[in-house]
Amino acid sequence: MIIACNLPDFFQLTVLFLHLGKKSENASEDILELFRWYCNPRLVDHIEGDLLEVYQHRRRQSGKLKADVRFAVDVLLLCRRGIVRPFSNSTNFNNPGMIKNYFVIGWRNISKNKIYSAINIGGLTLGMSVAMLIGLWVYDELTFNKYFSNYDSLVMITKDIDESGHHYAGNKYLPYPLIHELKTNYSANFAHVMPLSGQWEGALSTPTKSVLKTGIYIDEEAPEAFSFEMIQGNWKAMEDQLTIILSESTAKAIFGNEDPIDQIVKINSGTEVKVTGVYKDFPRNTEFYGVDFFEPWDFYMTDAPWYTQQGWSNHILNIYAQLAPNVSYEQASESIRDVELKAARGLDYMQEQLKLNPTFHMIPMDDWHLRATFKDGELQMLPMQLVWFIGSIGAFVLCLACINFMNLSTARSERRAKEVGVRKTMGSMRGQLIKQFFIESFFMVGCAFACMLAVVALVLPLFNEIAGKSMKMPLTQWWFWLSSLVFFIVTGLLAGSYPAFYLSSFKPVSVLKGTFRVGRFSSLPRKVLVVVQFTVSVTLIICTAAIYHQLMFIKNRPVGYDREGLVMIRKRSTIIMRSHKQS
Repeated sequence: MIIACNLPDFFQLTVLFLHLGKKSENASEDILELFRWYCNPRLVDHIEGDLLEVYQHRRRQSGKLKADVRFAVDVLLLCRRGIVRPFSNSTNFNNPGMIKNYFVIGWRNISKNKIYSAINIGGLTLGMSVAMLIGLWVYDELTFNKYFSNYDSLVMITKDIDESGHHYAGNKYLPYPLIHELKTNYSANFAHVMPLSGQWEGALSTPTKSVLKTGIYIDEEAPEAFSFEMIQGNWKAMEDQLTIILSESTAKAIFGNEDPIDQIVKINSGTEVKVTGVYKDFPRNTEFYGVDFFEPWDFYMTDAPWYTQQGWSNHILNIYAQLAPNVSYEQASESIRDVELKAARGLDYMQEQLKLNPTFHMIPMDDWHLRATFKDGELQMLPMQLVWFIGSIGAFVLCLACINFMNLSTARSERRAKEVGVRKTMGSMRGQLIKQFFIESFFMVGCAFACMLAVVALVLPLFNEIAGKSMKMPLTQWWFWLSSLVFFIVTGLLAGSYPAFYLSSFKPVSVLKGTFRVGRFSSLPRKVLVVVQFTVSVTLIICTAAIYHQLMFIKNRPVGYDREGLVMIRKRSTIIMRSHKQS
């Protein structure tokens, strides 16, 4: 037992010693009141008599002041374990043996009522599985692009214009001279400025193998800024125009178990390039998922020299940047706002374009996936709202499962009434019964949680196929088990709270006399829970039906022509068609 001296105790001791200092006649009474306050009521009469007898003897021999001081010392020395009153009026039965007994009783109730337990655990398992799957999906969306170690400092540059009284924002295709301006005149704000092309298909071939893959032209600084995880070789070799870096899966597809470094690959049966690096495939929830190879931007410029000749009038490439240390996003974004107005002011061919008031802005990587949609010049929250909406569906489904657990538990109240009556008659306090029912609830939630892990592991591949994801159970991550523990505790508290407080409130006299009757309003909470359960269920069904019909309408809407029998033929060269068949 731990004795803590709080403020009331401190004030009582202060008053005690002030009385002693003033030689008050009531000092001994104050000391005695302090003793009676902290002493166990069962021991007060026995110890108090001995204390007073010794006090009177000392007072006759040494005088009142010395007797009071020694009396106070004796009272303070008696403030120890075994003499101090317990914090509650009940005896503490929460020892390990009693807690073990709670689990034994819980297991007996589950095994004795197999059908009831199966329904309860099955309902909880289904609800928890749906909530877990949705939780994994929400986590996957919220952690989009967080694979990159420089996530907090990477930005995308966009262009806004004003035309015919309307503000158009978020144009991601930018003029080529902007790169030179940012690197030259705004270099203090950026650690890297990187042009990237769009994705394109190319046939990568060797004398024995040809595959059709997706690639991007990137600046030589991009691998460092985007923290490519290199498995072999070095991305710095991309300073040479005739080089290429491959994804791990692409290198495996072309070279098998051979070492790909320094191997020669032909692109579209034309230019020969040397493999200088192999990077780990990007996860699905990243910007570069599905990109199989990267080629140097300088090689792209030699193949398309008109980019540099068209000046500020072209809008053909994406530009990304990494902010310099200690430079804020707001500061850097404001500094580049009028780059084009300043740099192109003296160019005759740009005068009409400058009338559109072109301005540049930056979008942090955190906004690329869920907030990179513009309307009236403002970033939209619609994708983020969709994520939270789907997350709320998971929470509602879990609540439905918990409500179902509560209703089934309280519906069996009369069968547990005699047990509660006997336990209370034998001396069990209501708090102990509440703990017992909570432990039973947590025991069933634990069984449901174990079943949920198995169900999610089995269903996750199908869910990934439907949702277009590649999620996995992060069983080796500490945050998963911590969040699962919180998930388990919250579910146990939600599911077990009402049954625990309701069942523990039965009066033992009425139960044992056989006169126990459920009160007129005792079923009101259960009725409310049932109404809430059905309301949420019907709402989810209606929303599901409405969304389904909307999707069917979009899929089958009139497009102005008959789509039956129409096919699209993509134009490709012979080498690309042949490589596509081989891949």
